[in-house]
Amino acid sequence: IRRAQAAAKSGYLISVTVKSRNMTEIVNLADVSWIETQGNYLALHAGNATHLIRETSRSFEARIDPNRFLRIHRQTIVAADAIQRVEALATGDATVFLKDGTELRASRNYRDALRQKLSADRG
Repeated sequence: IRRAQAAAKSGYLISVTVKSRNMTEIVNLADVSWIETQGNYLALHAGNATHLIRETSRSFEARIDPNRFLRIHRQTIVAADAIQRVEALATGDATVFLKDGTELRASRNYRDALRQKLSADRG
């Protein structure tokens, strides 16, 4: 709750409105563990649900809290508090294991930022 309050004070999004066929739903970003690009859409993964919004990842990333979310791949943004562990791969990339069992690929281009974020959060 404190993190959401801090995000709200800083002007970052704390929730998004998601429209589907016959309803509109508000998704709290505190529930989102990772975000992926799917063409012209972003898929927000919150628990067992996936919510689609029509927005570019670059513009959305600029509106969410960088203290909570970080880009790990050209197509993937992850919530730092959802990460359980990171394992380096021989290619220079890494596999990011989330607490819910999801495995994501972190590209070598974002590896250093990922390492810095995790050591800052845990140190």
